[in-house]
Formats: sequence, structure tokens, C-alpha cells
Amino acid sequence: MKRNILLLTIILVFVGLLFSEVKYTSQITTGVAPALTFTTGDNLYLSWVDKNGEIHLGKGILRTTGGQVIIINNDVDVGSKTPNHPDLAFHGEHILLGWNESGGNVYLALYDTDIVRKSKFEYSPSANNAISVAPSFKKLILNTWTSSKKPGLTLIATLPAGGDKYENLLDSRYSEFVPKGGSSIATMEGNAVVVWRDDKNVVHLTNFKLQYIELTKKLDVVNHTDTALDFKSELDPACAFGSDGNLYISWYNKGMDLIECASFDISGDIPTKVDGKNFKADGCKGLDLCFYDDSPYVAYANKDGIIVVVKIM
Repeated sequence: MKRNILLLTIILVFVGLLFSEVKYTSQITTGVAPALTFTTGDNLYLSWVDKNGEIHLGKGILRTTGGQVIIINNDVDVGSKTPNHPDLAFHGEHILLGWNESGGNVYLALYDTDIVRKSKFEYSPSANNAISVAPSFKKLILNTWTSSKKPGLTLIATLPAGGDKYENLLDSRYSEFVPKGGSSIATMEGNAVVVWRDDKNVVHLTNFKLQYIELTKKLDVVNHTDTALDFKSELDPACAFGSDGNLYISWYNKGMDLIECASFDISGDIPTKVDGKNFKADGCKGLDLCFYDDSPYVAYANKDGIIVVVKIM
């Protein structure tokens, strides 16, 4: 009898490990990474690129009755194309969307929660890879990109100044960091963390300590450290801070066809892995990561280009 109970316990634990995530599928297809963020009330915002290269921004929900599916109730054409993929973040009361065009121009746009555009900012840095965006203190927008004309990783802090006006409070390029593709930025309490992969696909975590100077109204980088992590990714990794204060990183393990997600304590000099989970991907064309309601969510396009959102338990 005890043996049967032990066997049943082992089976239940094994099944629990197998189903440590919830997958939501959509009817949307794309050839690159989608972008994902949430607002209060379980509202989901998804951005993707269609077969013509046009960027879309949609608002919807994750439905759990009658199957796990993504329902997009409202979808707008942003009116721009990108050779890479867009990025999303929740910025105060607005949805923040960032992308680059084929000519290298970078765009940031703020939308209200009904996905009506309120402002749009444009740079001309010759960005040749996907950009990443994140909110920061003092209503700043942090974004990163790489440029074919200026090798290295560029970190920009943009302050919206009403309408389509803006001011850059920080514009720094780090030529020692040369991402193979795009990068992903996450912010928390004066930290801006960028994850990227080098030419050997090794994933790096670069931590920037930021300080806002009230006297000059500028943002300074106090110091920065870079750590090469002990794993590789065939696609650009993504990151987000969790409510537990840890940094979450997601990447694609092509050899195992697994999407990995791990949390790291970055409070010390060297990032320390806290936990890690993975799930079968069925192929991956690109992914994004965000944190909502105490759980990490991964959005990715599978081998057929179908966008899938996964809640990792």
C-alpha cells in the first residue's frame, strides 16, 4: 500500500513538472518575435509584424474557458514597417511601442489604453537591429539599439516633452559590447539591465547603475558591469524584472527545442541563478518576456509563425 502511495506521489510530481506552464494560442502569424505587455484588469497588449512588414498593435485578453486562446478585440495598423521586430512596455498610463525602420530610423510612440496614439518620437541613429524599450524614473524612456555606422551598444534616455516633442537626457555608446542581434532592456530602482548575445551566441547581462542629477536635469551612468552567462541562445534573449526583485531571462535552446526561463539575483557583483524552467517550443522564430501578476509570460512565434503566449507557473 505504501509503495502504491509513493508511486502515485511520484507520478503526480512528474505530471506537475510536465505542466508547469499554460499555453495560449492565437490566429496571428508573424515571421519575427512578437512583443507583449499587460495593464491592470488583465488587459493584454500584443505587437507583431505581418507578412508585408507592417507593424500592428492589438489589445485583448487571455481566455481560459473553452480552451486557452488569445483574443484580440482591437487591432490597429501602426503605419510603419520594420525589418526586425517591435518592442512594448507599460509606461505610466500609456503603452510604449518602439521599433526601427529599414533606413535605420528609431521610433518611440505612446498610446493610451484604447490604443489611440498620443505622441511619436523619431531619431536617426542608423539602427540595424531590433531596439528595446523600458520605462524608468522621472517618466523617462530607456531604449537600446546597435548601429552599423557606430558599432557597440547604445543606451538612450528620452524624456517626453508634450506632443511629439522630446529631450534626450542620456546618449551613451559602449563600443566594447557588440551584440550579434538585438538587445533587451529592463529597469528597476536605478538599475538598467540589458541582455544580449555575442557572436558566439553566449548571452551577456550588462548592468548599468543610473543616477538622475536634479541640478542638471540629466541622467548619468554611475558604473556598469558585464557578465557572460553560462548558456547560449540561437535567437535574441529577452528580460524583465519580477515582483520578487529578481531579473528573469528567457531564451531559445534550439538543440533541445526548448524555451528557457530563469531568474537571477543581481544584487551582488555577480548575477546568481535562483530558479529555472523550460517548455517545449515546437520551433521558435523569436520571443519576448514580460512579468505580470507574479508570473513571467513568454510570447513567441513557433515554427509556423503562430503567436503563442505562455504563462510560466
